[in-house]
Amino acid sequence: MNLIDILFSRALMEPFLVDWIQKMTEEKADAASVPASADLNAAGLAAFRNSGGAQLFTLQLPLYTGGVE
Repeated sequence: MNLIDILFSRALMEPFLVDWIQKMTEEKADAASVPASADLNAAGLAAFRNSGGAQLFTLQLPLYTGGVE
């Protein structure tokens, strides 16, 4: 690849990358919707909470009963 090709390809890519970075910055997640911690109880229920302590969602994990299928 010669110098002209390198400069031309960079000129075409740079505006795309700048636009993409700007878009990603504008679309970042709200801090209240991002899990910051999780609690797991003895029944295998994991509760995910945001930084304010509000529960966002839960996940039920299967429990091992000691048997083999």
